[in-house]
Order: sequence, then structure tokens, then C-alpha cells
Amino acid sequence: MSRHLVLCGGLAPVRNESGERLGLMIGDKPGGIDLGIEQLRGKLVSDLPCVLTDLLEIATYIYAADSHVSRGGDRMHKLGSDWRRQFRFAIPVRCPDLWSSRHVLETLADTVGFLSDDSYEFRFERIENPTPWPAYFEFGGERGEGGFVADEILLFSGGLDSLAGTLAEILDNHHRVAIVSHRSSPKMLGDQRKLLKALEAKIGAGHFWHVPVRLTLATGTADERTHRTRSFLYAALGVVVAALFRRRRIRFFENGVISLHLPISAHVLGARATRSTHPRVLDGFTKLFSQLLGEPFKVENPFFWKTKADIVESIVRHGHGDLIAYTRSCANTRTQTTMHPHCGCCSSASTGALPPLQPLPTRGSTQALTIRSICSKDRVSRTSRSQCLPPTFLQSAK
Repeated sequence: MSRHLVLCGGLAPVRNESGERLGLMIGDKPGGIDLGIEQLRGKLVSDLPCVLTDLLEIATYIYAADSHVSRGGDRMHKLGSDWRRQFRFAIPVRCPDLWSSRHVLETLADTVGFLSDDSYEFRFERIENPTPWPAYFEFGGERGEGGFVADEILLFSGGLDSLAGTLAEILDNHHRVAIVSHRSSPKMLGDQRKLLKALEAKIGAGHFWHVPVRLTLATGTADERTHRTRSFLYAALGVVVAALFRRRRIRFFENGVISLHLPISAHVLGARATRSTHPRVLDGFTKLFSQLLGEPFKVENPFFWKTKADIVESIVRHGHGDLIAYTRSCANTRTQTTMHPHCGCCSSASTGALPPLQPLPTRGSTQALTIRSICSKDRVSRTSRSQCLPPTFLQSAK
């Protein structure tokens, strides 16, 4: 297990802190982390609690370190000894007493540790020159005198599950929703906007408000592509937007097969299969956010008992099967092309392809996921054999 000392915001190491050093900064300095939250109204952010600024920055630093430190590559050399990493973070915050309290430290380390299959320790110090809230926001998009009021806060990836969840909230529950999406590349944002534009053209305006969050890392600093801590960053962004709209709940939408991270083979154990919406992770998020805010806060996954086939059928049932063609359920954005928007290699793309392989009650939906053959020789040659989806998994995941 490799050991890393992550010094954030210009902090220096203290006595007895050891490990390979990694320095991280949020801001426009060379090598810094670019963070921006778009399409919000200035009056919304005037009274956000400082602890949420801390939460957003902490989640950003954890995500950046996770992306920076390699797990050893796809082939898992030395029997995968580099997969698990040991991190010690030194982070400047506005509320050091709260973050350093035993219950918050334990919940944070346990939740993020289970999420990414790593070991975490944290040291918090009072920040000397805190970044003001407005520096992270790019305002715009007023709608009417009173602005937009959201009933629910949804975390939106642009995939099948998040589209189905958005339709269910708007059409079944008659809610107006704030849709929070994280994009690390212009390609991802473009795909999300195409999907939402097509959705708005079908159901009309005023049902949702898109809040895209930009977080990009400096060139050459993202050596690790598994990004297992992404959902912590995602949830932190959701909590911030929930606070803006005075809501105390955020919702992920993920089918139960992926949420439970069922292993696709005997070699894919622990967090080698994503735990992004695992029940233990969402319970940890719920506990941590409630501790930080001093009042109950819920993080839910309404689709836990659904399969991918259930997800697609619900989209078709709502009369929007044609929107499936705009969804993107692939983690490998760098390999996406117009002809092949899904790589066919990652588990998200492969399981996302399962329902359209079955007969559906509408044409068009079977053409939605244009991916390379799941069992092709080309696919096996470009990824480790342990990552390939065996026929037994494909059958049960349907």
C-alpha cells in the first residue's frame, strides 16, 4: 500500500507526517484545480453556511488526489498491491473544530474509505485567507421575478438511470427539480445539454433547472481514471445546491445491480467495482451531512430495487423512448466518438447496453446505445480479461 501526504491550500507538513508529498490548490494558479458552479442566482448564495464551503473544497481535494495517484494501471501488476492507497490530508477549513470532532472525522474517513477502498486520515487547520463564496459561482439565468423554486435536487449524470429518475420526478411526482451535473470535459457537458434540450422540447420549459458544475484538473495530473471518490464530490455539490433551495434531501438514481456493485467476476472485488451509490456509502453521506448541518439530511436512491430493464421500460412507458439515444452511460469519455459514444469496455457502458439488447415495446429505443460488441475480441484485447462481463453476469443483470 503506497502512502501519500496530501498538502492542500498551501499547508506545510508537521512533525511525524510522512509519505510521498502531493500539493493541491484550488484556483487559477498554474497546476491548480478549476472549480465553478454555473447558472445560479446571486441572491441564493448570500447566506450559505461556511461548513458547506469547507465540504465542497474537501471533496474537491479528495477527488483530485484520487485522480492524481495511480493504482498501478489496468493490468494490476504485483498482484494488485498498488490498488489500495493510504492518504493523509492536511486541509485548511473555516470550521476546524467541527471538522476535527471525533464523530465527523470517523464518519468522513469511514465513508470515503469504503467508497474508494483506500485508507484516509485528516488534519484540519483554520484557513487564513478563505476564498469567498462568489468566487466559485458563475451567475446567470434568472427566470421571472421570483426565480426557480426546486422541489427536489437530483444528481444527473446524463445516463439512462438519471434520465428515468428525472422523468419520474417531473411526470409522476409533479415536482420541479434542480438537476446537478458534474462535468470534467466540454464533451460531457455538451452531451448533457443535448439530452436536457431534447427533454425540454418534449415536456416544455419550467420543469427543471440545470446546474452544471465544472471541475477540471491540470494537464498531466489525472493519472488514475477509476475516480472512485467522484460520487462524494457529486454528493457535496448536491448538498450545496440543496441548501440554496432550502431543501434537506438529494437523490441519486442508480439501478440496484450497479448500486450493490455485484462483482462481474471473481477478480473484480472491493472497489474495483464501483461503490458510488452503495447503500453503505449513501448511509455514510446521510450521516455526515446531517452532522455537518446539525439537522437531518437524506441522501436517497429510489431506484435501488430496479434493474436496467426496469429503467428503460419506465422511460418508454412515459412516452420518451426516443430520448434514450441522447443518454451516455460510459465512464471513458476520452474514447467516445460520434459513432461509438460508449466504449463497450467499462461496466457502466456494458450494463447500459443490456436492456436495449432485449425486445422493447417501441422502435428506436433498441438503437439507443451504439456500443462495440460486449464479447468481441477487440474488446478483450483492449482491457484486462478480469474486467470483461461474463455471460452469467449479463444474464442475471438483465
